[in-house]
Amino acid sequence: MDDIIKAVFFLIRDAPFMTGAVIRLDGGYALGGETVPPIPRGVL
Repeated sequence: MDDIIKAVFFLIRDAPFMTGAVIRLDGGYALGGETVPPIPRGVL
């Protein structure tokens, strides 16, 4: 519930011209993001 309140206050106070954005309140977890793609060869 705190995340929702903080997001609403952010929109009211700090983002008066923000339009067309999606604010994700998922605690940092992206659906389907549990797998990490392999690093391409030669990067490390």
